[in-house]
Amino acid sequence: MIDLFTRFNKSKLNIETLSVFGRSEKFYAPGALLYVENGKGLIYEIQSYFEKEKKSLMTLMFGDKPLFQLQDEEYFCPTCEKIVKTGYNLEQSKEFSFDAINSDTASFEEVLEQIKPLVGLLMDGYYCIWDTELYPTDGGGNLFWDYPNDDTVKPGSCLVYLKDGEWGSLKPHFTIATEPFEKCNKERVEYYRQHPGARAIAYFMDGNLTALLDGHHKAMAAALDHRPFNAVVITRCFANDFTEKSGKQNRFIMANDVRIDAPKKWVNKERLQKIKDKIQAKSKGPAIVEPLKTPSYRSVEDTYPAKELVKYYPTAEQQACIDTFDVINDELIDEYMNKAQMSDAARFGDTLKARLVHDSRSTGNLVTALGIMRSERFLEFADYILRFHYDSDLLIDTIDALVDWNERGKQLGSDTEKEIREKLGKENLQDYLIAYMTEIEGEKPVVGKHVFEVL
Repeated sequence: MIDLFTRFNKSKLNIETLSVFGRSEKFYAPGALLYVENGKGLIYEIQSYFEKEKKSLMTLMFGDKPLFQLQDEEYFCPTCEKIVKTGYNLEQSKEFSFDAINSDTASFEEVLEQIKPLVGLLMDGYYCIWDTELYPTDGGGNLFWDYPNDDTVKPGSCLVYLKDGEWGSLKPHFTIATEPFEKCNKERVEYYRQHPGARAIAYFMDGNLTALLDGHHKAMAAALDHRPFNAVVITRCFANDFTEKSGKQNRFIMANDVRIDAPKKWVNKERLQKIKDKIQAKSKGPAIVEPLKTPSYRSVEDTYPAKELVKYYPTAEQQACIDTFDVINDELIDEYMNKAQMSDAARFGDTLKARLVHDSRSTGNLVTALGIMRSERFLEFADYILRFHYDSDLLIDTIDALVDWNERGKQLGSDTEKEIREKLGKENLQDYLIAYMTEIEGEKPVVGKHVFEVL
């Protein structure tokens, strides 16, 4: 990586580890909450507004180089998809070379200690460091190193709306390169295919998107092996110190969409004011960053099958369905299938339907999640829904999940027809859906029509 470690005064830098936490119902991944004081401020965010175009931009900077940019007419709308562009301006001369980052076996505590020089390049403030996994895609059909930089909005750039008033989460899942593919070294990619535990480093932007700061070869190795890659993700947090009408003081820190209660020693007026002053001082620099226009670089397709590799990963919407569940396992599937009542319904025929244990919305989320995860129980669960549930929207969602599962399987070389023969007793999905359409077209004509259309 760029020689980061001679560019700030270590004697003044203070990085305080406020909390280290493991995965739990509250925290989707292990991580740590840090407070940075007297940071160099080389990695920072700039918000620009263009009055004539009524356009807002938020740009991640490295020194005077724009790395990554979100732009939209209503940037501060958390549910609005945004135009996203990368500057490909992180010209690395070497990788982030500390042993723990590139180790298959290093603990998060070891990694956390070794990345503090990088953390020291941030602006003063609170940061959450997540020890997680990322997909080497943007969540919208593009490989991280094959990002188009066009003027279309991207689904991974905001909270995903599922339906019926349910939203996805602000979890980092996807990433986009900040250095050009010209820097790709095939030998390094192959090295990391042999060392899949090595971590990359990314900076959370919005929605489910991150800017990949280090580890491009690790991400490419993961893409070739059809897996996610380990990553340390930096999230800028927002602290609040306020007093209720009753006089009771409340303090908390927001890390992504996780609220962390904070004692006064973590968050106080002095710290908040100091952070505010540093941000204001920084804004006196290049306060306006023009919309990025990326020059043409060598295509990934010249070396790797980027369009094919993307097919192994979920979209932002599909991942949002997965995120609605803390854990997806056999116990959860059995609970949703309500197996005892399913058996009763089967014994008495179609006149008795299984009682719905969970609402149709969450059941639809689960069938979508199982399909994209290519769960061994996906076909069993989808068949259960189509046989025992009434809700037309859920039935249509299940049919769509089956079609998507089948098509992706064909694209990925999976023998989907064999699975259908073994688990559903039909030669292929078309035969299964035709039989289903014949059974329900009188009772559920809208569902029968949908089956006809997808066939």
